[in-house]
Amino acid sequence: LAASRALMSDSSLTVVNAVRPQRAMAKLCQPLVQLLLTLLFIAPLQVNAQQLFRFTDDNGQLVITDRLPPEVIPKGYEVLDRNGRVTKTVQRQLNAAERAAKQLEDNARAADALAKAKLLEWDQSLLRRYSSVADIKHAKARAINDVQVRIDILKNNLESVIAQVASEQSAAADYERRSGSVPQEILDDIAQNKLDVGEAQRLIIVREQELVALITRFDRDIARFTKLYAQVNKLQ
Repeated sequence: LAASRALMSDSSLTVVNAVRPQRAMAKLCQPLVQLLLTLLFIAPLQVNAQQLFRFTDDNGQLVITDRLPPEVIPKGYEVLDRNGRVTKTVQRQLNAAERAAKQLEDNARAADALAKAKLLEWDQSLLRRYSSVADIKHAKARAINDVQVRIDILKNNLESVIAQVASEQSAAADYERRSGSVPQEILDDIAQNKLDVGEAQRLIIVREQELVALITRFDRDIARFTKLYAQVNKLQ
């Protein structure tokens, strides 16, 4: 009985060992079989055709022909050479909804790539200009001071022009009381100085907006540099 079991066990191992190489060989031969089937299928078409077309019809059947039906073009197809090798793959045409979705996807991908490029440029600029957060803070203080000086000058000029307008208006009132008329020269000066007041006020608003934007930009630089510095330290 023991001898029979041993014999059966050896026979099972022999069968398993024989099946495994067969399965491996079949797996390796699959691409070759597919190629041979393709070559056999296109052999009758190779006499005159320089290129062939392969597509799947409405019934799910694979079709290879030397003439591509017009109705197949929107559905997509492959171009084969005389040896059955794929030389070109034409994707199916998208419908309106798919084109719109693809456009949105492409736009989002482009926007993401642009944002990443700008972020990289910003990071490189920060690391090139500054070596520490203290450097950025010093640069911020200098920039704020420069803009604030310009604002102060504009405000002083504005006060001076306003005072000049008041003086000329007083002189015009005196002329009007004495002679009933004001010299045209004084009227022209008053008009010009009022224009100067308006321009000075406009420039002050512009400079104050510039100051706010400058402070915001430096604060963003400080926050970004702090994050970059932490990442560099973590890598080290």
